[in-house]
Amino acid sequence: MKVSLEGNQVIFVPYMTEHVPTYHEWMKDPALLQATGSEPLTLDEEYAMQQSWTTDPQKCTFIVLDKQRIEGDFVHGEPHVEAMAGDVNLYMNDIDDFQTAEIEIMIAEPQRHPYISSQNWRIKCDIPSSLSKFGIQRYYL
Repeated sequence: MKVSLEGNQVIFVPYMTEHVPTYHEWMKDPALLQATGSEPLTLDEEYAMQQSWTTDPQKCTFIVLDKQRIEGDFVHGEPHVEAMAGDVNLYMNDIDDFQTAEIEIMIAEPQRHPYISSQNWRIKCDIPSSLSKFGIQRYYL
């Protein structure tokens, strides 16, 4: 998927190979592993996981970029690693209704992004308009 979704505070960009080293560092945090129900992976396993997420038609992963931390102008297709704040995972698990998605939000470094959190209304307000571009009408946070 080559779509970027821009909200008021954040931009969701596709999970790219350039994001993997930072994401891998985040996932060394035991608290994040526990919160996301994840197992620790090697860097090679993380690259393989990133590839699998980009080809699975029932999953979609975006990296959350903090708009205030983007250096220069936002350029679609660029990873903007300096602005990484977390991720948003969409699961389209209802084979009878692709307009329904389960959403998981992870903000990996809340101390760097105090106004963006998975519980923060600002990021949640960006989600409905973004998802409508995919035809998703119902979602569960």
